[in-house]
Amino acid sequence: MARFCTNCGNPLEDDAIFCDNCGARLNAQPNPQPVPPNSQPQQPYQQPPQPQYQQPAQPYQQPSQPQYQQPQYQQPQYQQSQPYAAYHQPGMTPPPVPPAPAQPRKKKTGLIFGLILGFLLLAAAAVVAFLLLQPKTPPEAPETTALPTTAALTTEQTQAPTEAPTEAPTTAAPTEAPTEAPTTAAPTEAPTETAKQPSPDLPYMDSLGEIAPTDFAWIADVQAGDLEGSFLSNEELLGKWKGEMIFNGTWELIYLTIDADGMVYVESVKYNSGDGWIDTEEDGKYFNYDCEFDVNEVYGPGDIGDIDLYKFISSHGVQYGVGKIEVNDLHVDVYLVRP
Repeated sequence: MARFCTNCGNPLEDDAIFCDNCGARLNAQPNPQPVPPNSQPQQPYQQPPQPQYQQPAQPYQQPSQPQYQQPQYQQPQYQQSQPYAAYHQPGMTPPPVPPAPAQPRKKKTGLIFGLILGFLLLAAAAVVAFLLLQPKTPPEAPETTALPTTAALTTEQTQAPTEAPTEAPTTAAPTEAPTEAPTTAAPTEAPTETAKQPSPDLPYMDSLGEIAPTDFAWIADVQAGDLEGSFLSNEELLGKWKGEMIFNGTWELIYLTIDADGMVYVESVKYNSGDGWIDTEEDGKYFNYDCEFDVNEVYGPGDIGDIDLYKFISSHGVQYGVGKIEVNDLHVDVYLVRP
């Protein structure tokens, strides 16, 4: 196909790059590309205007030739990929659709752990609520042994013992004044002969003072085993003592004197069988014992039973003596004291 210069219209060779007449550079025109049947009409390609080369004036003016206007080639513009429906036409195969990437499976470890933790918290709350709602049971009181009452001790003291006791009764002698004459006197057996009198030269004969029930508050210490001290010698046993005899529910205040030859003289002052203190009658006021001495002991028979004074001690400046009198089946506890 013949070519012409776009500038001056001069005929050109097929492989010419420059115009032989005006020297203008020629643009190579690409072969037209087939337009896809589906493509929409495109806007014509507007080639940018080329600068006009002004050739210097020539003395010879070649007659102007009719300029041939080469049709402008419109370069097709390709549209972007159409959706699958655009290709769904008869005779066309749609491009393969790539498979969607596989979504990673979510692990359920966190969910399982949360469920277990929630269950444990609910169980703990239920246990705490159960413990708080339980009624509080007061602790059982320990078993205690009932202490004997004063009435029981008094009842036991009124019973006559059948053998020598190791402790003295704890009930103190009553101090009420007698309201009537007693029906039973202190030891009922009368002496068979006139009682002898102790020697006036013995110790404490005139220094003891008047006897009273309060002189024998220390008997409770004897019963508790708290009366301790140093033993007296046989010489220290001699002389006059304040004494109290307890037997068969009766308290009897006496003066007891131990002589150097072993004689023991007893003078009854007053007694109390529960109705108050009563002065002893003359016929039962005196009775004696013919005794022997042993280490810290005096014992022997007498007008009323047998006497055994088996313990004498000194504690905190006070002298104490403990013994007993046996009259047939009657046991009499004897307690002695002097400053």
